[in-house]
Amino acid sequence: MSLLKNLSPAIALLILSGCASSTPPSRPPIPANLNKPCPSLATFNSKSWDDLLTTHISLTFMYGECANKLEALLLYLEPR
Repeated sequence: MSLLKNLSPAIALLILSGCASSTPPSRPPIPANLNKPCPSLATFNSKSWDDLLTTHISLTFMYGECANKLEALLLYLEPR
């Protein structure tokens, strides 16, 4: 019985130390398509309405892609 009394604290200590040293689960690295910055905007130096419309449409698509990428990154980083 004396041996059991001496081993009980040691066993409890080993069990508790195993729980304390666990590491939190790690996330996989951020996907490459979400890790790139949004493209820089081109300057507009034309007086043509057609060029203005083309640039506006191009910027609209660029904004949509960048907004989608940011939303995906925020969802990825959201705590689970």
